[in-house]
Amino acid sequence: MTPIHLGRKTPIWYLEIINEANQAICVSRLTMMVRKIRIF
Repeated sequence: MTPIHLGRKTPIWYLEIINEANQAICVSRLTMMVRKIRIF
């Protein structure tokens, strides 16, 4: 996994899965949202 953007609330990661022949079999981009947990 390689970070594309490491923002405070929205990090974006690039993911590439390769096989034994060094060929890409899956390429994906993962976007997440980081939120604070509120305790009542």
